[in-house]
Amino acid sequence: METSFKVGNYEVGEELGRGAFGQIHKAYSLGRDPVRICAAKRLSAELDYQMNEAVGELNTLENLPNHNHIAQLIGHEIVSTHPSCIWLFLEFCDGGTLGDYVFRNPQNVDTKRQLAVQLADAVAFLHKQRIVHRDLKPQNLMIKDRTEFPILKVVDFGLATVCTHLDRARVHDYFTGSVIGTPFFVAPEVQSGHDHNWTTAVDVFSMGLVIWAMFDNLNAAVNARDDPYLAPCVRGPSGYPEAIGHFLRRGETVDQDTVMSNHPKRRNLVLRMIDADYNGRPTADEVFNNLMVIEDESDQESYQLSETTPIVATSQNEGETNSCCKIPLTIFSILLYCLIQLLKPVVLVIITIPFMIALILQAVCALVTCFFCICCNYNDIECVTYILKFKMVPPAFECYKNICSRVVNF
Repeated sequence: METSFKVGNYEVGEELGRGAFGQIHKAYSLGRDPVRICAAKRLSAELDYQMNEAVGELNTLENLPNHNHIAQLIGHEIVSTHPSCIWLFLEFCDGGTLGDYVFRNPQNVDTKRQLAVQLADAVAFLHKQRIVHRDLKPQNLMIKDRTEFPILKVVDFGLATVCTHLDRARVHDYFTGSVIGTPFFVAPEVQSGHDHNWTTAVDVFSMGLVIWAMFDNLNAAVNARDDPYLAPCVRGPSGYPEAIGHFLRRGETVDQDTVMSNHPKRRNLVLRMIDADYNGRPTADEVFNNLMVIEDESDQESYQLSETTPIVATSQNEGETNSCCKIPLTIFSILLYCLIQLLKPVVLVIITIPFMIALILQAVCALVTCFFCICCNYNDIECVTYILKFKMVPPAFECYKNICSRVVNF
């Protein structure tokens, strides 16, 4: 059983995992919810000026405006050990990583659409704050809730910059792939080792790979015994997975047919995001706006489909339709149509009877008037005037015609 220890005003408990830049623990503070802790080990004491630069960067990150999809950096503590280290205290997310969520819910496309929009919104916010994440991957994308509507939170933003102040060589080795493991989400210009090419476009590249992997449920694990790892990759000559960034840096191109074949509009956007030339990639804000347009179109298509298509139950096997639910619906439609056709003459007769009675009364009254005029020796003009008094009003006849026409065309 792990023992807890105190760091500043926090009690640090169980270890949740380890990353390239430090350990992750679960910690508690008085009167607060549990928060996620990221520890970055520092160099020896003779490099205190680098520690000061890192702390200055952390102060900037802690003063960022709150955002729904950015894990809040609550604070930090410096521990003067040998070597010294910094503890970062961040908002705790209880839903696990994005990779965990996707492998638990592989078919939940609607939620994936929402998560993609949330991710683009978060990255666009960071870029507007002049922060380049540089390490976007499913492990740094946490899920806040495990409910039907999960909330995505970007974590470890700015950590690469902080760690650069501490150990530049280690950060360089991590992103260029010199350390153990394959940086699946690193852009090709980063793997080339030229720091001046590390712009916001590196985050757009990583975000494109995350969206691709999420919608296609891509698993980079070598065999079934390995833990699932959400990442797009190609198989190298040795059979081991090769990062897309490294693949593109060798001058190769990604087969478009292998990218999100069931989502053509998102595929076109993702292909632009993972362009080998970072100048050809859209900005994070453009990605967010494009995703919003795609989601609006998808919602409209879903609404139109629900308006015109009968709901049909499906069996457990994908693509197999339960035809038992379609037959009764068809028979009911036919019976309803036949009933309407049979009732049309009856309705016409019911409508016609009042008008026919009125016409008969008009004719009787006209005959009586003529007889009265003849008996009283009225002239022709006076007789016509009396007869016209009993004429039906023309609008009533027009109303009768319109009603009959609608019944016939129903």
